[in-house]
Amino acid sequence: MFTESQDELEKQLASVNDNYTIIRTNDLPLPDSRNALKEAGLKTDAEYFLLLDDDIVLPEKGLATMLFEMKKSDIAFCDYPYHSLKDGKMTGVTVYYDWDGESKPKGDIAWSGLGCVMVKRKVLESTVFRLSEYRFKREKGKLKMALDKDNHMIGGQGKSAGEDTAFYLEARANKFKIKCVGKIAKHLRIEKFVFRVGNGRYQTCHTIKGNDRVDTPEI
Repeated sequence: MFTESQDELEKQLASVNDNYTIIRTNDLPLPDSRNALKEAGLKTDAEYFLLLDDDIVLPEKGLATMLFEMKKSDIAFCDYPYHSLKDGKMTGVTVYYDWDGESKPKGDIAWSGLGCVMVKRKVLESTVFRLSEYRFKREKGKLKMALDKDNHMIGGQGKSAGEDTAFYLEARANKFKIKCVGKIAKHLRIEKFVFRVGNGRYQTCHTIKGNDRVDTPEI
């Protein structure tokens, strides 16, 4: 994990509870990494599980807020910046069913990321992390499954498809209650690597940009 990510996690864990277990994975592709974490986590007696990517920094009181939300939700998450738009603004991960990207979100949450999400035990017990089988597209602000000329769903991993998409779609199908807590986590991103022509190697130095701004409306 980035040092900033780990420092903030340890600080917030100490503020809410001293009875916790931290489980990490290394060198596993997604979603294999998340399945390994799930299997290890379910061997404990924990009731709540926090999935936190190694480049995500919890927002202030983010952990406590998600824990509080567990009283009435099955899944609670913080949104975070995902990528830059052409105008330089950052967009978040969360997608709503009837949202045109301009006005306030409309409809239920379609999916979000798994970088900063808390789930109840029963959610993990019924989940297998896998890549989404479907792609999605927007038509007049509405979110629709992409269909081919024979009206069949287009499979494969697209820009907005992955194990996170599949997770939320499965959770919705299982009638789990999903809530965005409205706090924005920081996403630490490697901006660029510098290539030195002299020795033909990539330098280990790089620029890390921390951005806690998401230019999408909050719930």
